[in-house]
Amino acid sequence: MVATMVCHDALRSKFTMTFVGTEKKSIRTRETILEFTETRNQLTDDVLELEGFLTQRKEELGGEVDITSINQFMGAKAAATPTMESVTEMLKSVQSLSNKLTSPALQQLILISNSSKFVERLTRSLVEKKNRAKQFLSKLEGLE
Repeated sequence: MVATMVCHDALRSKFTMTFVGTEKKSIRTRETILEFTETRNQLTDDVLELEGFLTQRKEELGGEVDITSINQFMGAKAAATPTMESVTEMLKSVQSLSNKLTSPALQQLILISNSSKFVERLTRSLVEKKNRAKQFLSKLEGLE
């Protein structure tokens, strides 16, 4: 079975999977990757590991050149030799994805999606705040 995958934005777009002998199927990433805790945690771990690797590679490229780093890329094609600019761009992209995956807003959306108790607690909190706002407005009108 041959598969082709295309993804433009890991959090918002769709994966398009093409299988030989079948029609195209689109799977929304947030319904597959982010919905399941194990898959979401594995993705987050992989992104954080990639971020660490790129950070280390950037430090190696920015530091003083030693024999090990010279020998590491000796004889490599120009396309295979990373530049400081390419590593920096990759690192920015990975950090952006990492920030999105670990953001409090996403964590709350996941809790809302997965936990009815969290939704109930959030609803109670919002109703309380609404009632307090009404009380403050009535007290403010009483002062005028």
